[in-house]
Order: sequence, then C-alpha cells, then structure tokens
Amino acid sequence: TEHNSMLPKKAVGPSLITYNVALEAWRRGISLQFYTVTVKNRMRIFYLLENEGKSYKFQYSLGGKVESEARKIVNDKSLTKQHLSAAGVSVPQGKSVDIDKGIEETLKYADELGYPVVAKPTDGRLGKGVMTDLGDENALRDALNHLKNELGYTDIIIEQYIKGDDTRVYVIDDKVAAAYKRVPLNVFGDGVSTINELVDEKKRIRKNNPYAKKHEI
Repeated sequence: TEHNSMLPKKAVGPSLITYNVALEAWRRGISLQFYTVTVKNRMRIFYLLENEGKSYKFQYSLGGKVESEARKIVNDKSLTKQHLSAAGVSVPQGKSVDIDKGIEETLKYADELGYPVVAKPTDGRLGKGVMTDLGDENALRDALNHLKNELGYTDIIIEQYIKGDDTRVYVIDDKVAAAYKRVPLNVFGDGVSTINELVDEKKRIRKNNPYAKKHEI
C-alpha cells in the first residue's frame, strides 16, 4: 500500500508497464519522449528512448525491434506452432478446426489424437476460452459448444494436453534476457472459509496490486 501511494493514479494495469520502463530509462539518464498515435480511431501512447545515438520506440513493453511479422505470428496460435515446429521446438500435436458447421469431425479427430485434449480459440488472448484437460468426448463436446455458443469462437485449435510449467521468456537479439513462471490464479483453503470467501479475500488482495487490480477474477 505504501508503494501504491507513490504511483500515479493512472499507472494501473498495462499502463504500469509503460510507467516502469519509462521511469527506469529516466533513472539511467536515457532521453525519454512521449507521443501519441491514432490507431483505428483510438489514441495510443508511445514513447521514444534515445541514448548514444540510438533510438527505440516502445508501446508498453513492446519495442520497435519486434517486427510486425513476428507480432502476426504470435497472435495466431496455429502459425506459432508451425514456426516453432520448423525451428525444432517440440509442440503439442494438434490442428486448427472450424466448428461453424458442426463438431462431429472435430470429435473424430480428437479421438484419433487421444484424450485428454485442449480446445482453444486460434486467435484468443489472455487465456480467454482455453479449455484444458478435456478427458473424454462429452467434456470436449461441452467445451466446443461453450466456445461457439457462449463465447462466439468457431476457429478452434484441438491439441494434446501436456502438463508442465507455463514460462514466459524475453529474448533480445537471440539472447535470453529474462524468464518468469506464470502461476494460474488460485486460492488455498483454511479449513473454515467457503470458496466464495476465499475468492473475496483474493479480490481484496489483488485490488492493492496496481497491475492485477485491472484484471478482475
């Protein structure tokens, strides 16, 4: 809470990323300039860092050295799998399917692939619509109906369910600069509180986190 009082009121959620990077650049004596760009009728805030004759533009933590082709690839899970596989990186076996006209062919493919499986939108973000550890046809059928009818997704990836850690790796010029392990949102029972009470307490804690407060449970 003490640290929160030192932050600008608008430095919450993704804006906190901009604030942290820009503040660290300023702390190191790097020239910093903010500017706005209108993208699809919305004003976006960018900033430019200049040092020793080199300059790089950023939006949040996304630097100008990241090519648009790379962003296109990572925004499409199917393309991502293709490029990783071509580079010799092990990826779960699976494929993209269109469930707009029915799910029977998808169910047949999942049976050939072997359960458990994962179903997720091809162009989804932030984990929305990702259905994991689907152990049989009934579970997959329910997941596909939910993705189509409740969330509006029809272009779906079906793939093997692989257990393991979710790790994000930050690479600059083919060198690993940092990595962190992502832990799914969770609550721990205390033998007394209900699940709802535990979730309410988690919400209270997250509201004091300037980044997490924008991402409600």
